[in-house]
Amino acid sequence: MIHKVGYIGFGGISRQYHFNTASREDVPFEPVAVYEISEKARKLAESKGLKAFDNLEEFLASKLFDFVVVAVPNNHHCALTCAALEAGYNVMCEKPVAMNMEELEKMIETSKRVGKMFTVHQNRRVDKDMLIVKRAIDQGKIGKPFRIESRMHAEDIGRSDGWRGMADHGGGMYFDWGI
Repeated sequence: MIHKVGYIGFGGISRQYHFNTASREDVPFEPVAVYEISEKARKLAESKGLKAFDNLEEFLASKLFDFVVVAVPNNHHCALTCAALEAGYNVMCEKPVAMNMEELEKMIETSKRVGKMFTVHQNRRVDKDMLIVKRAIDQGKIGKPFRIESRMHAEDIGRSDGWRGMADHGGGMYFDWGI
């Protein structure tokens, strides 16, 4: 079965990771639609073949997809995840999933009440370096680790500009990438 994917938010993580991953031929996903408040991002989504919406209710009512990826600033995760669940979709939300425990509990409760899957995206557990270390541990090649440290090195990783630098959007890189 091919799952049709709708994206809430078409910023960096959606464009550069989720869309590219779902577009691969070896995965059972097909990107089809996006809800985005930025006109520039909507136009980019359309150039990639996605149906773009600037209205959340119209996006959720479209029924063009059966799976929703929520990838927006952290302080909007709860409301948008719950809206997608309430509309009858299975949802994967970017990390960090919530601003506090109350929001997380609300998302879990909504998922259970409506009978839809809710999960949190955590791509680090399938990164190549993590899988190599896991395999080495599983094979007994390095013993039992007591500490694992990982660093990310790239031009834009760790920057606190844009929404990541605003406390009301999630508290900066420590709370975002620190997860």
